[in-house]
Amino acid sequence: MTCDNKHMEEDVWGGSDDELDTKQRDKEWNKMEDRYMDEGYREGISFGKESHLQSGFDEGYTVGVVYGREYGRLRAFANQTLSLLAGNDNGADNGLVERARNLVGSVGRVGAQQILPKDIEAIEHAREHEQAEQAATHKSKISFNEELGGERGRQRDIDHITAELDRLGEAVDGRVLLDGLWMELRLLVTESATLRPLLDSL
Repeated sequence: MTCDNKHMEEDVWGGSDDELDTKQRDKEWNKMEDRYMDEGYREGISFGKESHLQSGFDEGYTVGVVYGREYGRLRAFANQTLSLLAGNDNGADNGLVERARNLVGSVGRVGAQQILPKDIEAIEHAREHEQAEQAATHKSKISFNEELGGERGRQRDIDHITAELDRLGEAVDGRVLLDGLWMELRLLVTESATLRPLLDSL
C-alpha cells in the first residue's frame, strides 16, 4: 500500500484507531457529564422545593394554629352563651338572646382568609402573574380567551382577577376582627347575670 492509498483509507474510515478511541472517549465523557449534570440539577431543584415547602408549611402551621385555636375558643364561647341564654327558664332577655344569635352567626361566617394574616408575598406573586398575562395577551393576536369570548371575555377575566386581588389586599386584619368579636361577647356576658360566671373564662 502506498502512502496515498494509506491516507485515503484513513480518510474513508474517519482516522486512525487512536483518533477514534479519543473521539469515542470524549463523546462518552460528554454524555456522562451531561447526564450527571442533569441529574444533579433535578435533585437540586427537588431538594430546594422540598425545603421551601417544609419551611412554608412550618410557618403557616404556626400561624394557623394560633389563630385557629383562638377562633375555636371564640366560637365555643359564643355558642355556649347562646345556649345558656336561650335555655334560661328565668325569662331571658329576648334582646340578649337575639344579640347572642347574631354573634354566633357573625362568628360562623368568619373564614380563614379573614382571620389569618395576609400573605403579602402571595398577593404580589399573583399580581406579577396577572401583569405577565396581560402583557402576553397584548402581544398575541388571538388568545384562548378571545377565541372563547372575544375581547370582552378576556377583559372580564382580567377585571375579575384584578377585583379579587384588590379584595385580598384590602382584607380586614384578622386580629382586629377577632378582637371585635371577643369584645361583643364580653359585653353580652356582662349584661346577663346568668352569664357573668363565664367572664373569668374569657
